[in-house]
Amino acid sequence: MPKPTLAELPDGIATIGYELDMFVCSAAMASQLPPIGFETNAFIESALIHARGLAFFFAGSKDSDDIHWSNFTPKWTRSPSGSITFLGVVRRPLNKYLAHPTWTRIRDGKRTWDLAELVDHVLEVARSWADALDSEQPALGRVFRTGHLEKAERLLSPAPSRLVARTN
Repeated sequence: MPKPTLAELPDGIATIGYELDMFVCSAAMASQLPPIGFETNAFIESALIHARGLAFFFAGSKDSDDIHWSNFTPKWTRSPSGSITFLGVVRRPLNKYLAHPTWTRIRDGKRTWDLAELVDHVLEVARSWADALDSEQPALGRVFRTGHLEKAERLLSPAPSRLVARTN
């Protein structure tokens, strides 16, 4: 797949911004519902599906068609390293437990997801990336920071009280 064109980059930012918006909104909604129920599970799974997309964006993907952080910020030194590592590790379970049946899912049973921890790591990396984006692509940086990252931080302030969830 060829590199994205300059004309495609704003749509790429909008796509990554949408992933962040849906991840944070779904996690916040899940934290406000009773711990058991179809509605709660729908928000949990929505949060996790969008977290998966962000994990692949920030921690890397082998699919040449995927939007990748380096399409926007080739000079960025991915950080914080602990959060990058966390997202790299969590990609596989997010992939195996969500949106398609796998034997891993059946054999391992229900999985506990600490959405608060996931939110913390995603936002730490998103802040770092936004700083690099501000430096390398200022117009796109403004769009991402004001249109998505700051909204996410406002939505989660104060932090939701309950963000630990179980899924099948």
